[in-house]
Formats: sequence, C-alpha cells, structure tokens
Amino acid sequence: MIKLLLISMGLFPVLIFGIKAEADSLKKYHLHPVRVVAEGAQSSIGAVQSVLRPPNLETLSETVKNAPGISVTYGSRDESNLRIRGFRKNENLVLIDGRPLNSGYFGNVDISKILADNIAEIRIVKGPASALYGTSTMGGVVNIITQKEDHLVSLESRISRNLVNSQRLSSSRGFGGFRYKLSLMRDERRPFPLSQRFKPTVFENGKLRDHFYQESWHADLGLDFILADIHEIGFNAGFSRIPYKEIPSSLYSWDYGIYRDWYRANAGISFDYYSTVNSNLRGQLYFDAAGDTFERFRDPGHQQQELSSRMESINIGFAPAYELRNKGILTSGSRMEFRKVKRKDNNNYQEWTGNHAFVGNVFSQYERPLGERYTLSASLGLAFFGHSKSEHTRLYPEPSVAISLEHNDGGSTMLSTGINSAVPTMRQLFSAENGNPSLKASSAWKSEISHKRSLSRYSIVDISLFYNDVKNLIDRQVDQYQNIYQVQTYGTEIALNGKLAKFWDSTLQYSWLECLGDYSLSDSAPHSVEFMNGIDLPKSWGASLGLIWKSDRKSQDGVGIFRDLPQYHVLNAGVSKEIRNLELNLEFSNILDSNYQSEYGYPAPGRDVSLRLKYTLR
Repeated sequence: MIKLLLISMGLFPVLIFGIKAEADSLKKYHLHPVRVVAEGAQSSIGAVQSVLRPPNLETLSETVKNAPGISVTYGSRDESNLRIRGFRKNENLVLIDGRPLNSGYFGNVDISKILADNIAEIRIVKGPASALYGTSTMGGVVNIITQKEDHLVSLESRISRNLVNSQRLSSSRGFGGFRYKLSLMRDERRPFPLSQRFKPTVFENGKLRDHFYQESWHADLGLDFILADIHEIGFNAGFSRIPYKEIPSSLYSWDYGIYRDWYRANAGISFDYYSTVNSNLRGQLYFDAAGDTFERFRDPGHQQQELSSRMESINIGFAPAYELRNKGILTSGSRMEFRKVKRKDNNNYQEWTGNHAFVGNVFSQYERPLGERYTLSASLGLAFFGHSKSEHTRLYPEPSVAISLEHNDGGSTMLSTGINSAVPTMRQLFSAENGNPSLKASSAWKSEISHKRSLSRYSIVDISLFYNDVKNLIDRQVDQYQNIYQVQTYGTEIALNGKLAKFWDSTLQYSWLECLGDYSLSDSAPHSVEFMNGIDLPKSWGASLGLIWKSDRKSQDGVGIFRDLPQYHVLNAGVSKEIRNLELNLEFSNILDSNYQSEYGYPAPGRDVSLRLKYTLR
C-alpha cells in the first residue's frame, strides 16, 4: 500500500503540470452527480466536495453514501452511521444551512431522517476544516444547503417493493422582502425483503426482515425577511415524531429493540446585518430538543425485557461572526453550545439523572489573494469544553492554513493543513456503565493536497491525497471509555468526470484508505469504486446507472470485537420524466440482488423497485 501512495504522489505532479487543457473548459462542464469545487479557503480551509442530489433519491444518507471517502451504514439501532475517511459518526459535524444538528446522548446525527427533496446541495469538507464551523470537526463537515425555489404547492408520493411508502406536502413562496417555506411528511416502513442469496440463521429466517416497522411524521417551517433591501433575518422550526418503531435483531443474537414516543424538535433565528458596504455581522441562535424511550428484549414477542430507558436532551447554541472585507477578508466570532441530558431506566438510573456540558470555540480567520493566482487563508480557533462532573474547562488550539493556486487553464490546486478536534460525547462522559468524566478531546493533525484539472473539453480529473495523525482517540478499554489510541490514516481519492457522448455524463471514482498502528477502522472499506452515469433519452426522458464496489472490510460487533466482512457490489438504475407539472422517477436498487451486510450482523435490503411521483403547482 505504501507503494501505491508513492506511485500516486509520483503521478500527481504529472497530472498538475503535464496535461494540457482548453481554456475555461472547467466552467462549461456540469458533473453528474458528484463534483468537487475548490471553493474559497475562507469558508472551508480544505477542499469542498459538492454533492448534487439526483432526483430519484429520497434521504440524505442515500445521497452522500456514494461520494468518495464516505461510508453510510446501518447498525444496532437502525440509525445511519456516517463515516468520513474512516472517522466515526460522533467525530463528524452535520449542519443545515450552517446550523449544527443535535447529536444527542450518543453523538450521532441520523442523516437517514433528513429528506433529500428539500436539499439543493451538500458541501462536504473531508480535509482540515476551518474554525468557522466550530469544534467537533475532527472527522469532517457535512453542510446541507436547502432549496429556495418557489412553488405554490407540491405533493409527492413514493412507494417501493421493499414496503416503504411516503407522502409529502410542501409550499414555498416569496413576496417582495418576505419568503416562507412549509412542508409536512408521513413515512411508513415495513419489513423489507432480503436477498434471495441470504442464508437464514437462528435469529433471522430470511425472506422479509424480522421485527422491522416504523411510522414517522415530520413538519418544517421557515420564514425569511429582507429589511431595508440589504439586511436579512430568518426563523425556522421543525418537529419529527415516531410513535412506535421496531428495530431488528442482529443475525447472531437475540436483541430486539423498540422506540416509543421518539421525537426531535428544533427552532432557530438567523440574521445578517450589513453595518457598512465592507462589513457585516451575522449569527444564529438555535435550540434543539430530543427524547425517546428505548426498550430492549431477548425475544421477538417482547416478553423478556432487559432494558427500558427514557432519554431527554436539549442543546442551545449561539454563533455570532463579524466579517470585514478590505484587501482581504477577516472573519472573527465564536460558537457556544449548552448541552443537557437526563435519563431514567430500570437498571442504573432508577431516578431521573441529569448532566450537562458547555462546548464551543472562538476563532479568527483571514483570507487574502497573493497576486492574481494564489490565495492564502489562515485560521486560528480555540476550542473548549467543560461539564457538570468537572471543575475544569479544557482548551484546545485549532490552527489551520491553506494556499490555493488557480492555473491558467482553469484548473486549481489546494494545499491545506490544520488541527481539528472532537469533544467526548455525553455517553462517553456520563454513562453509568462505562462513562469517564476525565476524558480529553480527541484531535487530528490533518493534511491534504487536492487538484482539479481539465483533461479535455469534456472531462475533468479530481485528485486528493491526505494524511491524518490522530491523538487521544476514545474507545472502550475493559469497562470504561479511555483516550487510548494514537492513529495515522492516509489515502487518496480520484474522480474522473467526463462525457462519453453528448447525451451521456459519466463519473468514475476510486478511494483508497489505510490505517497505521494497532487500531482498525470499522465499516470503512480500504478500497471502493463508484461508476455513476446520467443519460439523456429521447422525449425528455432521463436515465441513471450506477455500479458500486466495496472491498473486504472490518466491522465491530456488539461487544467490540472486529469481524471480517467480504467485498460486495451493487448495481442501481433509474429512469425519470417531467411532464408539465408532474415528475416521475422509477428506481431499481440492488438489481443483481447482492447479499451483503451493512454492518456486522445487519443485512442490507435485497432487490428493490420504487416509484416516486411529484406534482408541483407553481
């Protein structure tokens, strides 16, 4: 593997300096469905990968899982687990329009609950992240940019062979200096068919996945006001509820879960005030709340209960920033959050037990062009956290720097390095079973070089090389969480985007990820390939075709033992059509009916077909 890295580094300068491309060719090409844009270092430090949502995908998890270096799996609580270049779910930051989502007690944002239809773009930072995003960005940042299109009413329905059906009603309009956005959704999921190649176990008989059911409701409201034709203030609120959800057992154990009275609620106010032509003050005040009752049984009939636990949490945050533009751009500000959880169950928490933490950072960042082709950006943040079981507040510096070069032929190169940290989760700090209030934040020194270059008028190559040096990584040792691992990861990601014909866009992506030391990366394949195609058909029909391959990989079981999972491949296809106000999407998933496990003990669905209809009155 070291040889592969050396070969990649050897090819890198050849690709940068040895290939001639037509002028402005990058500006003329539209990628499908993933493109890498070297946005200004002022907003990211590291390179930004921008994922454009294909029209036939429903949730955020389905949209991002095929991006290079990204892994989305489903495990013990039937929640999506996002990993970025091997970093775990609680080490990544997920935002919607710049506002962090509540990661709750376990530190996980379930991105399968975020609807893709309301998303215009997803911006992913996998290298060093700017201090502008706040703390807990050690793994990376996923920033979801919502749509702002006008429609009087939109009615959408989706059904699938895998017994999923959903309905959504939305409206979004602008009137002068005022805009509103409203959406309501119902989603129902029943036991899905497993692959016909699935071999039954003692705990799963095959055919339909046992003990799987969910009905959920979701509502969103957004209001935006333009004041004096320049200032902006916005209000948003959302509420999700799952009255009852059945969670399937692992293939290798009796472990059946149920969620009751699951909810997530959020509200926020954002503002952008221009004090002068060259300066503005912006910020967000936000509130998140979450609650659920989780029950675990040793039998599918729910007679042998092991655990009944009620969890409630809140998160209150404030993130002001002041930006001054002169010869460069200077941005200073902070992000502060108060997090509180309380828990009651029939084991270690017989009475309501609460704890809280205070997490945040202060930062300053400056970006300035150096001549006509170079841009330098430097960021310095000071992250901090304290909690109810410690009298001390821990401080962590987070410096980062990036330099970007715009080539004469329209290509670009960016070199970035910096330190990002991840504070312990509320569970790692406070759990009665294995919590440790003395934990320190994990941190990673991350370095990345990325290059984008046109190979011809209709093709682009994107290459990234990265190296991460991780300190104080948190994991369980015996019966307690500890800062026990020092880990180095490295790899490369290559994407070749091109037109095979005037009507055929194609993207071929390869990712390679390696880890040094005595630590194993869980559920992150060392090698992966994605071949994605978009085809324009006659009479305004469109088609998509995607082939995904993941190599052998490690996956932790329920007691922390690493298991081997074999390689697998998945073939997906779809067709779409717009007829006036009606959109039709027909999606064929896992066409070859591949039998594989998303995580150890949790099989993925077999062959599926789904139909999505959307009527929009503008």
